[in-house]
Amino acid sequence: MKICLDSGHGGGDSGAVGFNLKESDSALKIAIEVKNILKNHGVDVLLTRSDDIFIPLYERAYMSNKANCDYFISIHHNSAANPNARGYETWVYSERKSTQDFVNKIHSEIVGSKLFSIDRGIKNAPFTVLTKTEAPAILLELGFINNKDDNALITSKWKSMASVIANAILKFLNIPNAIPEQKERANEIPPSNYAITACKKAVSCGLFADINNDGSLDRPKDYLKREELAVILDRLGYLDKRYD
Repeated sequence: MKICLDSGHGGGDSGAVGFNLKESDSALKIAIEVKNILKNHGVDVLLTRSDDIFIPLYERAYMSNKANCDYFISIHHNSAANPNARGYETWVYSERKSTQDFVNKIHSEIVGSKLFSIDRGIKNAPFTVLTKTEAPAILLELGFINNKDDNALITSKWKSMASVIANAILKFLNIPNAIPEQKERANEIPPSNYAITACKKAVSCGLFADINNDGSLDRPKDYLKREELAVILDRLGYLDKRYD
């Protein structure tokens, strides 16, 4: 079994840039880590690039085809004009039916890891590396590099991203002894800079839980449930006032 790992961009093409982080550098770092994990489990891996060089898109597909790779995965980070855009998405060329099972299972495993807070779904596009590669091919967009929260995740949790991708591949290939899924505890992702002080105050006055007893807000990126809102309003005394 041979997997082709493609790191997006490279050389004079940095790809997207956010907060001084280049997509090309991060994608390469993640791809190399994924390769190391897969090779430790007996999977043959071809990297389209192992250094900061640019390789034309057609050549990337040709490399995979020439090596008779069984699957092709291109690693990228997203970017958008809206700095609030964030989350994970997978791209595939839907006209190739042989890819459907592959993309569905890889996407499901990555989303199920809870590493990314938003699932942007599986999307279709005739990207060159998806249409010219003979093996089933997918493209991963691992967060928005120009979004402050996603950028912090990319910078601090790139090894976790690599582990999640590698584990998804191993599970798809039914290879035993796959590495455990590295599910991120929500409170390991710090709150945004503008919210740090408010979060600490909310914990210190008892509005939110602090399971680890370290003064930090648990699950700062989670959505607020209605039952949690009810508890907060009760702790603030608003519910008592309502029934006076």
